[in-house]
Amino acid sequence: MSVQLQNQNRIPKRVVALPRAKKELRISFDTKLKFIEVKGWSVADRIIPMYERLVKNINMYLENSDNLIVSFNYEMLNTTTIKYILSIIKAINKAHRLGKSGKIYWKVNANRDDAMAEAALDLSMMCDFEFQIITESAKINTKAVNDTQVIEHRKLLFGLHTKSRLAA
Repeated sequence: MSVQLQNQNRIPKRVVALPRAKKELRISFDTKLKFIEVKGWSVADRIIPMYERLVKNINMYLENSDNLIVSFNYEMLNTTTIKYILSIIKAINKAHRLGKSGKIYWKVNANRDDAMAEAALDLSMMCDFEFQIITESAKINTKAVNDTQVIEHRKLLFGLHTKSRLAA
């Protein structure tokens, strides 16, 4: 980085900015593999049209296909993102009731993403199909889980001190 000053009281003539990390959302849909990957930062307002198209495409795809796998790997997400994930879960639940197969993989870093893992556990309770949480230290299959199993998974991920809205 280079900064040139003529006088301490003046504004620098030239400042070279440091590169910023890319904070973007990437969505890929491979119809041959029957696989969708949603990855990155899902926090800006510009994500809304992306998710609207994704939900529409998933609904259309599941009308003509018998299988879909969705992988979520977020660095950050917001409540708007959760709303669209719920729409995706509803679409896969509907397909599942029609005898089709669906699966969600939710990738988290267990050492730094406690809130992300807890969000995944909460979302998994709404699924009639397989929902796997994949962490660096463990792979948790939450298919057909009950409240006790979710509490045990939370203890595994977050330690015994974790409070659960499902407990008690």
